Amino acid sequence: SYPPSGVVGTITPEVSSLGTYKKFESQLNTLSSRVNNKNNDNDPSSSSSPSRHREQWRDISHQNNVPTYTPQNRDIIKQLLSSFGFRITGKHDTNSTRSFLVTSPDPTGAKFVITAPSSTTTTDVDDDDVNFSNAHIHHYLKSHDGRGGIAVLAFDVDDASLVWYQYSKNHPT
Repeated sequence: SYPPSGVVGTITPEVSSLGTYKKFESQLNTLSSRVNNKNNDNDPSSSSSPSRHREQWRDISHQNNVPTYTPQNRDIIKQLLSSFGFRITGKHDTNSTRSFLVTSPDPTGAKFVITAPSSTTTTDVDDDDVNFSNAHIHHYLKSHDGRGGIAVLAFDVDDASLVWYQYSKNHPT
């Protein structure tokens, strides 16, 4: 059936530790719980204003100064975790790279495999798995001036012609 579940393979210059991301997930869950509990239509004291949410985030994250938003050089994993209930559901380390699987709450929804070089490796180290090889990751980053991006799209479908049909319909030649 269409749409298929998909995997988006992304490469980024660096990722944080699993512990850092799990702490962030926990903080987001706490914020969500507080916001949902405060947004009671029968409670006149409830507030869903952005300034109120910033106050709650400062309290939860222990950040007195929440940084000003900038669209460049963001942590893609934190961006996904902050939106629509995405969570880290897998992790893969090689000798030279670290990858995280970040998925939406929908079992057939989007899945992102985000890979970065390990912070302690050089381009001389390589791994047997080409999908997570240090040489592959460094080649991609070098080709993109050190910036990350989408490297692979994969779909889990019974009939690939459905993907081609949908693509052709939306992208006529």
